[in-house]
Amino acid sequence: KKGIVFTLSVIFIITLLLVSFYYESKLTKPGTATRIRAMNSFLESTQRDISRAMQISGLRTLLAAQDFIVTHGKFLDNASETFEEAIFYGSIEGYHSKLLEASTFSDWERTIKNKASELNIEINFSNATLKTYQENPWYITLEIDYNFLLNDTTGIANWQKNESIKAEVSIIGFEDPFYIIYTSGKLTNIINNTIYEGRYV
Repeated sequence: KKGIVFTLSVIFIITLLLVSFYYESKLTKPGTATRIRAMNSFLESTQRDISRAMQISGLRTLLAAQDFIVTHGKFLDNASETFEEAIFYGSIEGYHSKLLEASTFSDWERTIKNKASELNIEINFSNATLKTYQENPWYITLEIDYNFLLNDTTGIANWQKNESIKAEVSIIGFEDPFYIIYTSGKLTNIINNTIYEGRYV
């Protein structure tokens, strides 16, 4: 009995060593290492692209929101919900806006997938959520969270993780909606930094 246990233990250890040697040799192959670096580079590029896309979409959302306020003569009820609807659905309170065309999350996803397919990479996004808040009075911060699966079509490697990306959109240069509503558009006041910061009377 001791001999059988010893033999099985040796076989198990040899199997583990062979498997580890196999994967180690696979990972150290020049082609494999190059492919993994290329996929990692694509992932980093994707993160930068999404951050830029968020800035552009955020800016377009502010323009679309301003246009909505002027057209309908009323304030928007919830800024966070407005940005979420605009970036995920391309509309403001149910109204489609041309300013938001080709600026939704699904548009970004389609563009990224097309780039990935050219490199024989598959990428899928899921569970995307958006948070909107202010860390600075002159900027709106957009933070998008999503899960993604990045997979090499030849089966060399894959990434699966949760990602969180931030982007800031300046409100400087936009009209103050209080003036739009309360003067019926007769007066305008453009949001701008004061040159008297810290010297209030």
